[in-house]
Amino acid sequence: MSAKSNGNYVTETEGARIMRFSKFMASPAGRAVRVLAGVALIVAGGILGGGWWAIAVVGLVPFAAGALDICLFNVLFGQPLSGKVVRAG
Repeated sequence: MSAKSNGNYVTETEGARIMRFSKFMASPAGRAVRVLAGVALIVAGGILGGGWWAIAVVGLVPFAAGALDICLFNVLFGQPLSGKVVRAG
């Protein structure tokens, strides 16, 4: 057992999986996925219109995160916010 999260232990296998995900999201491919997901949400919200504009606003978050090379998921896993720092480490 390596880390405790919300009263439950995270096994080393789960921790390794989290780290692989974190590193992928900080990679150039992960950045592209975040930008494309953001664009898809923005376009969907714009096409659907009305109250669906909220989806477009939500899409700004992954779009901006990918464009600025920050990864909000990493903070949840106790990693640095900067993709550049994660890739260097």
